[in-house]
Amino acid sequence: MARIEVRPELRYAWHGPSMLVTTPRVECGAEQPLAGYWFREARHLATLRLEIDGYQPWLCESAVLRAERLHATFIHPELVRFAGGGSARAGQDAGEDSRHASGLPYRAVDLRVDVTVRIAALDITLSVANRARTDLEFQLAWVLDADFVDLLQVNGEGDGSTVPRRVECAENELRFIRDDPALPLETRIHAAGPHRWEARDDGLTLRLRLARGEGLVLPLRVEAIDPATPMPDEGACEARWRDWSEGLTEIRAGGDPAIDRIVRENVADIASFPLLEGREEEWLAPQAGVPLYPALFGRDAVTAAWQSAMLDRGEMLDAVLTRLGRVQGTKDDPAHAEQPGRILQQARRGPLSRLGVLPYGAYYGDFASPLMFVIGLAHLYAWCGDRTRLTAHWDSARRVLDWARERGDRD
Repeated sequence: MARIEVRPELRYAWHGPSMLVTTPRVECGAEQPLAGYWFREARHLATLRLEIDGYQPWLCESAVLRAERLHATFIHPELVRFAGGGSARAGQDAGEDSRHASGLPYRAVDLRVDVTVRIAALDITLSVANRARTDLEFQLAWVLDADFVDLLQVNGEGDGSTVPRRVECAENELRFIRDDPALPLETRIHAAGPHRWEARDDGLTLRLRLARGEGLVLPLRVEAIDPATPMPDEGACEARWRDWSEGLTEIRAGGDPAIDRIVRENVADIASFPLLEGREEEWLAPQAGVPLYPALFGRDAVTAAWQSAMLDRGEMLDAVLTRLGRVQGTKDDPAHAEQPGRILQQARRGPLSRLGVLPYGAYYGDFASPLMFVIGLAHLYAWCGDRTRLTAHWDSARRVLDWARERGDRD
C-alpha cells in the first residue's frame, strides 16, 4: 500500500514545541530554507552538518523511525572508481586506488546518526566504527550555526530582518546567543563523554584515532533556552503525555492488516501533536501541523480533538477548551481582531509574534473557531458524560453565543 509523503524532499520530526526539519541526509543548511531545529517557531539551529576531514560522508540510508526520531547511515569515503562488476573477493581492494584524497581507505568509516527530538532539546547520537584493515586517524566535525529567525519569515512573512547573535565557546560546548534583551534566546550544544571536542565559532571538532574494528558512540545534546518563558516541568509533562498516549483506544479491523496499519499510524500521528506547553491542564492541546503550523490554531485544535475523542474520551478536547477559554477575547482590539467572547484563531510563538511585529501571538480573526468551541463542548460531554467538565466550560460557551448573536453575522 502506498504511503503518502508530504514534502518528500525533507525529513522532519517533532515533539511538543520542538521541531527538526532536515534534508534526507539529516542535515540542515541553506539549500533547504525551511531546514533547522525550531523551538517555539524560532530557529535555534540553522546549520547542522557532519564532516570527516572536511568532506561530507556518503549517505547510505535515512528514515523517519517515529514522529520524534530520525536516522541516517553513512560511509566514508565512498568509491569513485570501481575495478569491475562487483565480483571481487572479500579483502581485495575495491577500486583502482586504495585511498581517498583525504588519505583514508575507501569505505573505511561507518557512521550512524540517530536524532531524538525532546520537548526543548535534540539528542544526537553518532556511532562511528573503523571498518578498514588498518588503524585510522581523522578529524570529525559537527558544522553548526544558529540565526533565530522566525518560521514565518521563512514562509514569506515579516520584513526579512535578522537579529545579531554572538557565539561563546568552552570545552566540549558551544553557545549561540540571540543578542537582543527584548527576547534573549540561546542554543547550547554540549558534547558528552570522555572525548575532548574543540569548540569554534562554526562548530565542534574532534581528532579521532580508531584501531581496526574499534567503534565509538559520541552523544551530542542541543538545548533550546528561552529565559523569558521557561518550560513547564519537563519530566512531569513528558510523563503526562506518555500516560495519555499509551492509554489511547486500540482499534482492530479483524482480518485486514492494511486497515489495522492505517489506523495505527493515524493514532500515532494524533498522539504526536500535543504542544506540551502552558498550564498542566492544557498540555495536551495539539498544534495545527508540521512543518509550517507548529502552533495552536483554535478551529484546527477543536476539530482534531473532537474527531479523536473516541480515542481518549475527550481528554485532548478538554485541554483545548481549557486553553481557548483562558484566552477568550475580553475587549475590542482591532489590531488582533479581538472582541469580547471571541475565540482565538491562532497563537504563534515565534519572535515576530512575541515582539509584536506580527499580530499572531494572540489573533482572533476568524468566524469558525468561536462556534467550533460550542460544537466541541457538545462532543466532550457526549464522549465523557461528565457534568463537571461541561460546567467548567459553560461560561465560555455562553460568551461565545453572546458574541455570535451580537457580532457573528455583521452583514
